[in-house]
Amino acid sequence: MSSLMSPSYHEHVMLLYNSDDERDVAAANYFNEGLASGQLCVYASVGALDSASKWHASRISPNITSYEENVKSGNLIIVDFKPFFESAQKGDLIPFRQLKVDLERMLAQRIEAGKGETMLAFADAACTLSEKGEFDECVTMESWWQRAHKERMENRRNITVICPIPAPSLTKIRRTGLGRFIA
Repeated sequence: MSSLMSPSYHEHVMLLYNSDDERDVAAANYFNEGLASGQLCVYASVGALDSASKWHASRISPNITSYEENVKSGNLIIVDFKPFFESAQKGDLIPFRQLKVDLERMLAQRIEAGKGETMLAFADAACTLSEKGEFDECVTMESWWQRAHKERMENRRNITVICPIPAPSLTKIRRTGLGRFIA
């Protein structure tokens, strides 16, 4: 994982990338590291299950150790983020709230089963909003992620969320005055 930052638990990380291949490599590397350490890993992508999408899970699956086995055993969850994204475009974050509850329940079940107490999620709804120039919606989404992160910290839940954002979008985000979400 040469040039990638290694997030600690409880992080909400914005991953800046310059190419689709770079994003795919980063996702696979994070998942391999997470799976090796016993984390529940979640690939929540707007195109995860759309075979025509550049973000289809098949793009990263060859680079993830024991991909099929990890999916079947519930160590790697693939979430179709498209319905969530479409709701976010309308300013509706209710599906995200439900997903948060569902993922926290899955993590609690894993803890009870002695499978591990940490989760790594790679989620691209905000990324897709920024790519489409829907910056207000992107800010709403990132604000929600930040509030959810704060709540996880207060409740001592070991969940790391990585939000990939194309580096060229930073210029556009900064021009709109939304750069307050960029450290």
